[in-house]
Amino acid sequence: MYVYPLNSSISRSFFVALYHDADRLYSYYFTHALLSCISQIKVKKSGVFFPNLDGIRAFACLSVFVAHTFDYINNRVLSNSIEIWIYEHLIIGAGAMGVSLFFVLSGFLITYLLLREKKIAGRINLKFFYIKRVLRIWPMFLAVTLVGFILIPMVTHSLDLEGIQSHLPWYLTFTNNFDRILTGFTGFGNDAMGALWSVAVEEQYYLIWPLILIITNKKTLPYVATAIIVASAIFRYLYHDSGSIVFYHSISVAGDLAIGGLAAYFGYYSANFRSFFTNLKLWSRIAIYIVILLILGNHNTLLSTGEVGVFGRIPLTFSFAFLIADQCFSEDNIIAIKRIPWLSKLGTISYGFYCIHMFVIMLF
Repeated sequence: MYVYPLNSSISRSFFVALYHDADRLYSYYFTHALLSCISQIKVKKSGVFFPNLDGIRAFACLSVFVAHTFDYINNRVLSNSIEIWIYEHLIIGAGAMGVSLFFVLSGFLITYLLLREKKIAGRINLKFFYIKRVLRIWPMFLAVTLVGFILIPMVTHSLDLEGIQSHLPWYLTFTNNFDRILTGFTGFGNDAMGALWSVAVEEQYYLIWPLILIITNKKTLPYVATAIIVASAIFRYLYHDSGSIVFYHSISVAGDLAIGGLAAYFGYYSANFRSFFTNLKLWSRIAIYIVILLILGNHNTLLSTGEVGVFGRIPLTFSFAFLIADQCFSEDNIIAIKRIPWLSKLGTISYGFYCIHMFVIMLF
């Protein structure tokens, strides 16, 4: 991984201003766009809020940020033996782990909300769902795409019109994860665009998953989700020699989203599932969390290519699903992530920060 450093005072000032204003501009755009369409759509508050999920989002985002930051440092000054050991055994793969956690979390939350809407309203309002996703995802994604394809190349004198014609259509159609597989493209003279492949996968999921929930019912949905998990593992096995396909292909990571959806299904429909977390004793919960930490500590192996990575991803993502369910359904959890206020606050801006975090790394 190589990041083109932005050393000039002009470019540094420009991107510092961009960093400080991005979240404010995004919130402004989102609010006004939402108000413009809200008069045409009857909006019912979901009434669902899991306060601990913001902290989980923040953890996932920080995992990606730390991994990419160490990648950048390693290309420059990383030489101390201890730093190299930390990098090789703890940092490598942390980014992939964070993205996998994002997928499981998205699968859980979107499924839970849609199941609730389907039960209360009798149907899923696809139009409203898609509009909300567009307003939530597109402004920041397209702004970062503009900066990565036009502004940064202009500042760094690496503007490539032929490259823009070749790669930009993938980003405008949210299929840029396939561009990453086919060409390895991550940006012009930098890696600013590389992280956006996961946003493309999320958008593809938002397009397809509500349709699956519409055509399935309470009895068939868990079988469909299980089939997706199995098919995803088989797909990874068939292409286990190709790291780019295993990491970036939509089918390869679809199992993560389905596992999150499966946890949401049982969390919504099964009182026994919820009561398990409610009644879980402190020492039992601590013991399970220790096991989860041990699993997470081996993320570099579990998310590797080859046959180990094909099946190792499953216990890792089920660990994420347990963590999410425990944080959502345990009423008095002493390990509740919401007890760390700064982490929860970071989680509320995690999407915006995730999109621009490569710019931050390039600046500092």
